Amino acid sequence: MSEADFERRLDSVEASVAEKSAAAAAAASASAKPSQGTKAKRPLKLMDLGSWKEKICKLQKEKISPEQRKKLQLRAAQQARRAKMSKKAKRLGAASAMSAKTWHRNQTEVNTVLQTLRRTSDEQEDESTRAQKIGLALKEGRAARQSKSVNVMNLVSAAAGAVFNSAASLGSGSSGYGAGEGGGGAAAMALDEIEEMAQFRSVLAADREMAADLAEVEAAMDAGVEDAVDVVNETDFEKAVSELRVEPKDDEERKEKFKLYEDYAATVEKVRAETIKFYEDSKSEFEGGAGLAMERKIKGIDSEENMGAFFQEGGPWFVLPMIKKAFQNNKSTSGILDEMRRKLELLAAQPDCPVCLEKFDPSIPELTPVVLGCCHKVCAECWANWKRVARGRTTCPLCRNVEFLSIMGVAVD
Repeated sequence: MSEADFERRLDSVEASVAEKSAAAAAAASASAKPSQGTKAKRPLKLMDLGSWKEKICKLQKEKISPEQRKKLQLRAAQQARRAKMSKKAKRLGAASAMSAKTWHRNQTEVNTVLQTLRRTSDEQEDESTRAQKIGLALKEGRAARQSKSVNVMNLVSAAAGAVFNSAASLGSGSSGYGAGEGGGGAAAMALDEIEEMAQFRSVLAADREMAADLAEVEAAMDAGVEDAVDVVNETDFEKAVSELRVEPKDDEERKEKFKLYEDYAATVEKVRAETIKFYEDSKSEFEGGAGLAMERKIKGIDSEENMGAFFQEGGPWFVLPMIKKAFQNNKSTSGILDEMRRKLELLAAQPDCPVCLEKFDPSIPELTPVVLGCCHKVCAECWANWKRVARGRTTCPLCRNVEFLSIMGVAVD
């Protein structure tokens, strides 16, 4: 891809993501009914373009010194890097939660099949006939269950791949994307966004049920719901494993149940390994006590207590303690990823518009933040006016700060 093509593709991505974000916010605002006693949010009002441009030029010249501008660019790069990492932690955490949901759904389905057979079977049937019925009943849904297990592993792989493609493009320290003019880092990040979404769409298209579950979990995470990644509660888990207390006498039943455990354990191990890798790539973002606390939790993933399963002589079938340990580990890792996501979101917080320097305020249409493809934010008024000024070449005013100032006519040292 030539440099010109690369730049055009980046511009298109940034504009597209920002447009979709603004459109979604507008649609949500339009469809939301004001509560009793409150006023409906008024539409966006734009000042005369010449007046806006004059105002911004004056602010940028008077309020930001060359030293402050350098610090602003470095901080912008750091904020974008952290925001991108937070998004990746969210995807990996949600995918981890889906592994528990998928195992539970498959195990519950097998339990239902077996319980139905027991209720309807003839007590006079010999073991051979009963075994044949069990084999046929389990075979009927086996392909679908296996497909779900494969899909959730692919989902974890897509999340992990997106994390490390992105981490590679971020670089380290202040030299990551957005730090230098020309937007090479920002471009890599925006193109990662394309690849990430393509990977997830491909996986989710194969399993609509999982897609709906994932959307629900991500919405809960966005809403700040505590324990949003705990998609299988203890009661439902204990009910699902009730069929694993006694080792099955029938070979087909035994193989089916062990296969479900095996697939789930493989996914949990994949999530564990990718979580540790992700932390290694992002740990420089955590500082002080927060960094030490997070490191202890990551080390706990591989602790003897966390990895070992207790087997009792004459106790339940060995698969039961193994599936319980896998479930506990899965829940712990999902929680760690969600905590990393929340901390990175706080570290990535961008309270002000980089153009007009006003604080964002979602209650005011003009100051409602628009999230760009690079994860930076611009207030709705400045973004709308910047699009008019840039005439189709609408890039992030922070990532492309020198270009932005040049187009606006702001002379900087």
